[in-house]
Amino acid sequence: MSPKSKKIFSLILAVVLLCFNSQIVFAVTDETVLYNFEYPVEYPNSDIFSYPDLKESAGPNVETLETMVDIDEFREHLIKNFASCPTYVNITSFKIPNTTENWNALKSFIWYETPELFQIKGLGYGTSNGYLTSVYASYHYTADQYSTMFVEFTEGANKLLEGIKGNTNLTDVEKALLLHDRIAVWCEYTTTKTTSGSYPRESYNAYGVFAKKDAVCMGYALAYDYLLKEVGIDSYYCSSSSLNHAWNIVYINGIKYHVDVTWDDPVYDRSGRVNHTNFLRSTAGITESGHSATDYDSSPADTTYDSYYWQNSDTAFQLVGDDIYYIDSSTEKLNKISNGVTTTCISVHDNWSAGNGYYYVGNFSLLTYDGENLLFTLSDAIYQYDIESGVSTCVFEPDLTAGSNFSIYGLKYENCKISCEVYSTPVFASTTKAENTQTKEHHVTSDYWVIDKGSSSTEEGTKHRECIHCAKTLETGILPKVSIAIKSIATANFTSQLIFTNEFNCDDINDLITTSGTTSIAVSPSYDVSSNELYGTGTSVAIYNGEEYIYDLTVIVKGDLNGDSVCDVLDASQTEKYATGTETPTENEIYAANGEVADGIDANTYQSVVNTALSA
Repeated sequence: MSPKSKKIFSLILAVVLLCFNSQIVFAVTDETVLYNFEYPVEYPNSDIFSYPDLKESAGPNVETLETMVDIDEFREHLIKNFASCPTYVNITSFKIPNTTENWNALKSFIWYETPELFQIKGLGYGTSNGYLTSVYASYHYTADQYSTMFVEFTEGANKLLEGIKGNTNLTDVEKALLLHDRIAVWCEYTTTKTTSGSYPRESYNAYGVFAKKDAVCMGYALAYDYLLKEVGIDSYYCSSSSLNHAWNIVYINGIKYHVDVTWDDPVYDRSGRVNHTNFLRSTAGITESGHSATDYDSSPADTTYDSYYWQNSDTAFQLVGDDIYYIDSSTEKLNKISNGVTTTCISVHDNWSAGNGYYYVGNFSLLTYDGENLLFTLSDAIYQYDIESGVSTCVFEPDLTAGSNFSIYGLKYENCKISCEVYSTPVFASTTKAENTQTKEHHVTSDYWVIDKGSSSTEEGTKHRECIHCAKTLETGILPKVSIAIKSIATANFTSQLIFTNEFNCDDINDLITTSGTTSIAVSPSYDVSSNELYGTGTSVAIYNGEEYIYDLTVIVKGDLNGDSVCDVLDASQTEKYATGTETPTENEIYAANGEVADGIDANTYQSVVNTALSA
């Protein structure tokens, strides 16, 4: 072959290879590329608004995909690769045959079963050799915008998952119930349109719930689906065209049930109110609750939970440790569920005035949790229920004189504030909350004192206790003088609560500190092997005055980063990692590397530790 022929052949081969590897740009014999993007239907709750139809539920489509791919692996692949908002994501390795049914299943899965991909606006696909090979996407946001929003998405979701995710003491029913209630309390149904006359884009996705606390039914359903999957519960998106509405179908022990969080969070809502009429219902049961249509997934048939106890509660169930607390409105009791056993804590019986000696039928008590105690309402005041002692105390008496027959109808605890709505009726209008909400600062005091300055034999120390939520100082105290003496081979910084020394292989704490009178110490050595205790960096010295615990001092040995009471090649090696930024040191390690000045670890610090090791 001549050089010219070789050149022409090479050019042809390059073009062929390029066509083969670039399926979307060049079409070879049996490839088809579709650019006509399709978009999800968005709609709010039909009780208040009207919006275009949604034609299908996601469940059957998920089942279709599950016959071809590992659904969790597929979801992870999509979420990871769509994060940077690329033009398309390659799915060749999943070997999904190119059929209309499979494409419908795939797009439905992305829109309704991967709530993390809320940035996607429209979808298209590419094919090759009879398989779906690429998923194209258009986006509502840029990659940078989505990255920031996804952080907000996960932060909100994680707050709702606190205490539930990873809690093996809770049943799936309890997890589903608590997440249902937390969304209803956390989020409000969107009622405000944008200047263009539409609802905010975020109202239709899980980001609206987690980050904005404002969504329509589509957002509620996607958010609930996400949270359920995070705690290991299968569910899928369900919808009705005639109702212009969406909710979830949830699997409990392999059995399907309807859950409609949106309709259990009524508009216009009272803070803290959660209905349970639409939780774990059969199709017959949820039809009775108002889902009177025939164009949605009717497969849930089990009636086990259609008349369950939670339907008697109109406020959120609260998780405290592994126990669950709730108010039964029919019996007017605050109850506790522990290991499946229900016991009564206290009565919440009261009357809510309707004027002229009449009262509204029902109990309107609400329940929330401040991180330490339960908070609940009666008609005229908010009470704190101490879980340990079982004692209730009044913590807030709002002004009920602003209108005739005013009572408390709402309750929320957020950002160290109790807020409640006081009104003449339990039926709210759009402006009721804004015009009738009263608040009071409410902090939760930590059980532990923060030491500001440790006491010595010559000076008293100071301490304070903080709010567990906002760290505001709520209480201050004095640490009494203690009879301690620091030996000459050590120095003490009582403000930082540290003892500094260059003493290696110290096996007697009395070489560093001694006590007298009623002062004593309890020591936790930093190094203990074969009954040989050494007091290196990290040794904790608890100081007592009689039986009263005062505070701790921590030992820092110069050059001893790992706490084995000697500076050697191990410490030098670790210091090098910190100096080069490959690992991050603790505060004690910074002190050990530098001595009494903790100003970071750099090349000079590394050299100092090496020199100390060589001279040790």
